[in-house]
Amino acid sequence: MSAPFDHIAAPYDAAFPQGAVGQLQRKHIWAYLQQVIHRLPGLDILELHQGSDEDALLFGSHGFTLVATDVTEEVARVIEPPSRQYSMPSKISSQCLDPYHPEETLFDKHYHLIFSHTGGLNAMDPASLQRLLRQAATLLAPGGRLVAVVMPKWCLWEMFYFLITGRFRRIFRPWSARQSDGVSPVLREFFYTPRQLKRLARQEFEVVAVKTVGFALPPVCLENVFSPRKKLLKFLNRWEERLRRFSFLAGMGDRYIIDLRKRTPQR
Repeated sequence: MSAPFDHIAAPYDAAFPQGAVGQLQRKHIWAYLQQVIHRLPGLDILELHQGSDEDALLFGSHGFTLVATDVTEEVARVIEPPSRQYSMPSKISSQCLDPYHPEETLFDKHYHLIFSHTGGLNAMDPASLQRLLRQAATLLAPGGRLVAVVMPKWCLWEMFYFLITGRFRRIFRPWSARQSDGVSPVLREFFYTPRQLKRLARQEFEVVAVKTVGFALPPVCLENVFSPRKKLLKFLNRWEERLRRFSFLAGMGDRYIIDLRKRTPQR
């Protein structure tokens, strides 16, 4: 029997990695992840909201053992053929996990990193997200990290684009329902500022870092506009590299990375 969201698995898998803008954003995300994984105390990773085999294969190629999870059976099956193709079946496995009821899924180990990519947390309302964060803390080993890629409430690029193209009614749309990147238009999305996410996670986690993704680079939803303009993208990417260290910009780009560390219990 197929899960309710199986029909969106294929477009979800394709939307972020494809195209020049998406690939440049992904490179910045992986540049940060590589800093994180080399400092982890162990090699076990749990991936939430897994939508692409690319991340799983990259983790596996670095020697990590990864369990990729998602609410749908179809998305979970995405990684199985590539893991066999690249001789990584012992490194990469998949499991269904309902993020709204994470306590119902049993895991046989603690993990050193929990990773959520491509706005997976944006599919959750605040109360459900807080429950997921609490459960995530129980699955992490001492000192374990939770790294998530989140879409904020505001994206200056989108606002500027709608202004110069004369679509004035859509300029203020980010405050209520930001433009979907075409991945899952039928699903409701919740957009969180870094401050809101910090508040939801503060009981279980301390903040290590917050990094902008897609502040100088355009958002993925404008891929068709910018993808043919290679020189412009190269110029914008150079500025992205310069600006990503400024955490105060994280709430104004297409996405941001939030890096959380499990709190040490008070004695």
